[in-house]
Amino acid sequence: MSNLAEQIREALSMFARNGTEPALIGGLAVVAHQVVRATEDVDFL
Repeated sequence: MSNLAEQIREALSMFARNGTEPALIGGLAVVAHQVVRATEDVDFL
């Protein structure tokens, strides 16, 4: 199984190929606001 960084790169590549601009939401998005949350997935809107 791929690591998280590889999965994010793959998802972003797919968004780019489809001309879709993603928005990061969920546990990883709150890190930008200095909130620590343990998460093992990536959520896009």
